[in-house]
Amino acid sequence: MQRLSRLETLALVAIIVVAAVLRLAGLGHIPAGPYRDEAFNGLDTLDILRGQHALYFAANNGREPIFIYLVALSVGALGRSPFALRLPAALISLLTVPATFLMARELWGRRVGLLSAAVLAVMLWPIHLAHVGFRAVLLPLFMALTVWQAARGWRTRRTRHWVAAGILYGLCFYTYLAVRFTPALIALFLIYAWFAHPRQRTTMLQAVLPFALSTLIVAAPLAIYAAGNW
Repeated sequence: MQRLSRLETLALVAIIVVAAVLRLAGLGHIPAGPYRDEAFNGLDTLDILRGQHALYFAANNGREPIFIYLVALSVGALGRSPFALRLPAALISLLTVPATFLMARELWGRRVGLLSAAVLAVMLWPIHLAHVGFRAVLLPLFMALTVWQAARGWRTRRTRHWVAAGILYGLCFYTYLAVRFTPALIALFLIYAWFAHPRQRTTMLQAVLPFALSTLIVAAPLAIYAAGNW
């Protein structure tokens, strides 16, 4: 792995600072007032703080749990306010910037990693999602970390990275419903890689088992719940 020079380290820190300013400035009042989805999250947060814990939240057409529990931590610590409702989204969006850097650096090198982080830091939609308490902001973070660990596993041939990638991917199913489309994408990529890189088939087989097993273990509780609450 390429190490960052002092100048590149300073550039990454500057990118994260810019991202933090854009995500945290005016967080409690821009936009004005909680949106409908934020209000539902707030109501479920109050239930959590009263001791009512759930694996899946059925209100508002159903929502995965990780983000709502993070909002509960924020509201429990800071009190009931739009700022507390939105702070987890802002911090998650901010963490996605260095996560994207790690992913892109592992795939294409440190310069592409810095460029990717810089672009993400100032893009409209990540900043917008940072200012509204929507759980969708979680999926890019977990997917970036998943790809980062999978790419490390491919480069180093170390099983622990594939296990970590599987754990992170399993957690993706607790973030946002769009993740349900990703198994098809992964399957298509594996089919392509199988025929495009025949010399790597042994490595692929060695990687798929720990990745799939750790994914299934982590996602199993939600899968069991879904089977019983179709």
